[in-house]
Amino acid sequence: MTSSSSARSRPEADKGGAPLETLRDLECPADLVQPVFSADVIRWHRIFVFQLVSLKLIAEQMLLASPAYLHKKSLPLVVRRELVERGVQLPVGASVYVSAANPAADAAAQEVRAKFPELEILSDLGAALSRTFSTHFFLYLTKDTFRGRHGLRLAEELRKARAAGMPVLLIHENDASKGSCSFSQFFVSTPDDLIEGGLYKDLAVPFMDGAHREESKMLAGAKLSAHREKSRCCHQLTRAFEGIRGRIARGRRIARGQRMREVRLDENRSVRVTYTLET
Repeated sequence: MTSSSSARSRPEADKGGAPLETLRDLECPADLVQPVFSADVIRWHRIFVFQLVSLKLIAEQMLLASPAYLHKKSLPLVVRRELVERGVQLPVGASVYVSAANPAADAAAQEVRAKFPELEILSDLGAALSRTFSTHFFLYLTKDTFRGRHGLRLAEELRKARAAGMPVLLIHENDASKGSCSFSQFFVSTPDDLIEGGLYKDLAVPFMDGAHREESKMLAGAKLSAHREKSRCCHQLTRAFEGIRGRIARGRRIARGQRMREVRLDENRSVRVTYTLET
């Protein structure tokens, strides 16, 4: 059997990881560098969906090193619960607003649209604000975000969008070749009022490099779909409670001198209000 090594790298330094160059050039014994690092290095991330991708890549390398698959260059493996395997469907009319003051945001949004062709990309904030439920502010976070004059304009657009109730889709670039940086930098570069207003309360979607990037795009789509469903449910609940409140109010006007005792749903899911006479 042909021997093979599958090196794993955990890039987050604050989680016990280290740069690949440090592991290879400074920590690995010289006689092991070639056998350990000759194969493609598989990155290990702390987020579950990316761990599934890493496990799939590890399994693929192990199988390709076995006699049964030596003639193969790749294997179409699927892992249960993987987003790519489960699929994500965007809501009808889903769209994102991409600011010209957000460097390289349009290219990142185009990556997401390549995975979800039905996604509409808007470049006019006024047009985006006129829509309901399906539009998000696409905020692409790199080392250049909130820098210089563009940063001031981006912050002002975010204030306007959030004041109007537009949700923000946070995309954190993790590819060094595309301007990645530690997320902690954004707590320095972002205006204080946006931070204190909860801009980063929601988790950002990490845009990974390599094989993990496809899963990143699926995560972005899942975020768009989840917020749409949450908004739809909240809208339905609001309308339902308004209907109940209106029926109760009408009942009180009709049954003057009575006291409401019970409000419940009958077998047909209709509102039933029971009154008793005041004494």
